[in-house]
Amino acid sequence: MPEDAFWEHIEQYFVKKRGSALILSPKDWPLIRSWQERKVPLDVIYDGIDRAFERLEKNQPLHQRWAIRSLAFCQSEVESAWEEWKREHASASQESARETLASERRKLVVKLQNTITLLRKYAELDNYQCIQGNLLIIINTLETFLPRIHEAEEEMTLLAVKDQICECEKSLLTQLEQAISPDTRQALYAKAEARLASHRRKMKSSVYQETLHLAFLQELRTTYPFPPFL
Repeated sequence: MPEDAFWEHIEQYFVKKRGSALILSPKDWPLIRSWQERKVPLDVIYDGIDRAFERLEKNQPLHQRWAIRSLAFCQSEVESAWEEWKREHASASQESARETLASERRKLVVKLQNTITLLRKYAELDNYQCIQGNLLIIINTLETFLPRIHEAEEEMTLLAVKDQICECEKSLLTQLEQAISPDTRQALYAKAEARLASHRRKMKSSVYQETLHLAFLQELRTTYPFPPFL
């Protein structure tokens, strides 16, 4: 999965769990990069985040969620969930592995079909006319992955297809960023700047510009919501 998409999925889940619009700190990036390099599944990371908040709710009042400003709060629970996941998968028999692969194929097919259906609906909306052609191309590409998923006999094959699906998602966001009008771009950057106003003095210029662009992309996806491809 591309680093920015992996980062966005984790951030969206953490922010929703925390209950505020605060974006992740640049200090969290090395942690996320470490998880991606070790190929920690998103579901495992989500499980660890859930465990961390469950622990907090047992030990502290609910309003203490607002005091959590870093994903590092969830690191130990994510690592524990990752170790459990590795033990479970290492002990699985060959038959269990085949069953797991079949289950993964089914889940991926259903998810991809739902994504394609939603993208077709978006392509018919006036708000998405600026990228209608791009949407139709992406939809056609995603449809070509369905038979490959059905026929996949190895986990590596599925992983390769997932990587290509993620590249489609990344490409669509890039095309959308290029297709919006100058007025829309200016308005979204203004919203992003407003979100970062209280943090700007604490950031180096290069870090601020990178964070600003990420905040802009979030505003872009809020204005033009797409379903997660995976």
